[in-house]
Amino acid sequence: MLSNTLGLVFYQLVNLLVSYELAIQLTVVEFGEYQFYLSLAFFSVMLLKLGVDEGLVYSLPKYSNAQASSILWLIFGVYVLIFYILFSIKVPGNYLLSLANLGLSYELLLNISLSFFCLTYLGAVLRAKGYIVTRVVGIYVVSPVVMLALIVVKGGGVDSILSYRVDSFWMAVLVMALAFVISNRRFEFENSCLRIKNVMKISLGIFVLQVFQSGIEQSYLALVIVKYLDTEIYLGFYSFAIRYSALLAMVVIIFNGFFVPIMASMMSSGRHDELKDAYLLGSNVAIAMSCIAFILLYSFVHEIVELIDIKFLPAIGFIKILLFAHFSTLLFGLNLPIIFFYNKKYELYNLLFCCLVMLVIGLWLANMYGALGVAYAALLSHILMNLIRARKVYKILGGNIYKNLNTHKGLISILIFVGFFEAVPEKINVEIKLWVSILLVMFFVGRYYTSLVKLAKYRL
Repeated sequence: MLSNTLGLVFYQLVNLLVSYELAIQLTVVEFGEYQFYLSLAFFSVMLLKLGVDEGLVYSLPKYSNAQASSILWLIFGVYVLIFYILFSIKVPGNYLLSLANLGLSYELLLNISLSFFCLTYLGAVLRAKGYIVTRVVGIYVVSPVVMLALIVVKGGGVDSILSYRVDSFWMAVLVMALAFVISNRRFEFENSCLRIKNVMKISLGIFVLQVFQSGIEQSYLALVIVKYLDTEIYLGFYSFAIRYSALLAMVVIIFNGFFVPIMASMMSSGRHDELKDAYLLGSNVAIAMSCIAFILLYSFVHEIVELIDIKFLPAIGFIKILLFAHFSTLLFGLNLPIIFFYNKKYELYNLLFCCLVMLVIGLWLANMYGALGVAYAALLSHILMNLIRARKVYKILGGNIYKNLNTHKGLISILIFVGFFEAVPEKINVEIKLWVSILLVMFFVGRYYTSLVKLAKYRL
């Protein structure tokens, strides 16, 4: 699990480098179009998969190797047929995209979708079969590195760069395909339909969760609202803000990836008291680390954006709001792993409610304030989502556990910090920002040094 988390962090970092390279090469409008089309392709694949990839991860360990291989090849065959049919309906597909006012060819959208489907499907299979290193190398190393290399060497417009994305996915698929074929050479087709039915039952529940979760956490809903209710240039600014704030989202990825196996082990074995201790320790360190990351990203936002490209300076207002949104994810504790283990239905209702809030408030504010209103709606939906998660987890763990969390300390520290920087921005130069940031980082690291040592022992 640790190698998977490290691989995911590397993947996100390289993807961010790709995004920033694109931000330099493309115009603001082209950058917004690229991010929107890529999100559209990924969302299309999620709808087509119906949660099958994650369903296989949960289901395959129950079956023998021959039974699992039969399930995998049959499901893969069905999806090959589906994509063959989709590629055959070019004229209606291009017509629908033109109706939606999308300057993207149907064939290119399907190519991105097919390559991404193969990538995620093979990745899930290898994860379920224990080929973790091959999966990490394929998805998290080969794909982003090839993409970055093609952009740097060849350059090009939106269509060219989307094509590079397809090429990078296929290269990763080739790396993983050999391991897939080797590990699935024996078959037992008897009762395969019943087994696939059982897999689909699990998959559909995961699928519904993924749809609502992506609407909020992957910003799909926000991008759609900005695309159709504001100008194209603001779609570019908002897309850039999403990519910048993703740096803070990596702190969430690291801590969730670090703690999922620890908490899963404690929850499955019924070690409730140990779980509470691990939750408090991990959550308080996560709050401190997210404060540090927020401080650095917020303090130097002008300098970092100028370093990337000054044409994105108007995106700074969106960036600051979205940084607060991501900060709220860890502010209330490491709640997602516990929610997923104890009550997935509760999380489903939570995500559904927050998507509705995002949609209704986002449309309302977008009509008045454009993309800035959408950013505030995203902030509200993130805060609500994390508050609702926290309420459930505090009830599960019991014992007034929230009183031992440093949520209020982290929030007060950040509000004072932001108030200081926003009150007299013209008097604050880079040197002052640097010294204030260093002092705050030293404070948080010093305050949580013993907690960090204890945290390391959990992995050891």
